[in-house]
Amino acid sequence: MDSEKLYDLSYMNQVTKGNTALLEKLCQAFITGASQGIATLETASEAGNIDLVQETSHTLKTTLATMNVREATALLILINKSARLKVNTEEIPAMVERAAVIIRDAVTQLKNDLQL
Repeated sequence: MDSEKLYDLSYMNQVTKGNTALLEKLCQAFITGASQGIATLETASEAGNIDLVQETSHTLKTTLATMNVREATALLILINKSARLKVNTEEIPAMVERAAVIIRDAVTQLKNDLQL
């Protein structure tokens, strides 16, 4: 990928204070959590399970915020709000699809950049 970074490790670098082993461990946890979270969100969205969409988007937005995946975090906030309030639910599948692309691209960038 030659485009701009979809993630930012500033917060993680502050937390790990130069401990590269810990940074790598946290990045691995992020990769696993984000990958599992988006898969669950896609399944819930496809099934029309609004309660699971709300629960999963809430958890996933926090996970993404720690890595500063801004665009996907913003989408997840909208998805979460729509699911929680049960408004604009017809827009959720498209937002989930867009978030999934961004999250998977961010995970790929992170793996490549850190050679994980």
